[in-house]
Amino acid sequence: MKNIIYTLICLTILYSPQINAEDKEIKPLFSGKVDVDYLRSKGNVDKSAIGYGFLLEFKRITNEVSFMIEGNRGKIQDITYTDEIKASVLNTYHLNENSTLYGKITYYENELRGYKYQKRIGGGYLHTLYQNNLNKLEEEYFKTRIGYQNRNNLYTTNINDHQDYLQVGFRFKYPLMKNISLFTEFNYMVDFSDSTDYEIENLLAFIFTVNEKIDVEIEYERLYLNIPVFEKEKTDSSFKTKLTYKF
Repeated sequence: MKNIIYTLICLTILYSPQINAEDKEIKPLFSGKVDVDYLRSKGNVDKSAIGYGFLLEFKRITNEVSFMIEGNRGKIQDITYTDEIKASVLNTYHLNENSTLYGKITYYENELRGYKYQKRIGGGYLHTLYQNNLNKLEEEYFKTRIGYQNRNNLYTTNINDHQDYLQVGFRFKYPLMKNISLFTEFNYMVDFSDSTDYEIENLLAFIFTVNEKIDVEIEYERLYLNIPVFEKEKTDSSFKTKLTYKF
């Protein structure tokens, strides 16, 4: 399986156009965004919560490094708790206009899903099938990815294990009308050693661009684990309204 993945990546790279540094616009050295949101979730717990997110990116012509942290806080029976925390560092290297290699490290906590913590490390290949920057505020694209991820889990039952996953997925963004875009993302992850151990992530969002600095988003997200943590439900979903400030 791994040899097939490596072969597909090499063939795609060979048939992709090379980056011309003179033609490619030099991006700002630093950029990022801050967001707050209100979400309603169903699954392992039914609740409302206030979420937060922070993203900082360091960009050059062929290389980008980003740091991201996000999470949310809610209440169950008038007790405030932290539901989820996720922090990650992503490094991408652009081989040419369409082909990108990436490496990513993630730390994750979610006791309601059964994880005291989860440490993830992996990497893979991103391919842009189509991209068109219509103007400063609007763009459309279709991007795919294939990769590998190792996970080290410590469950709320104090059991520890690790897993190796194959990951495939895509992202799609399309402007429906002026200042309103549709965004969707799909990810499928399966354990190399057990094909019945798989996960499916779906995200559907409508993005309302107020100006160059501010977006308002309405999101629906669904996570399905075919083999969840012991005594946990297989499906979690959330409906979110988000306000984003870009800098």
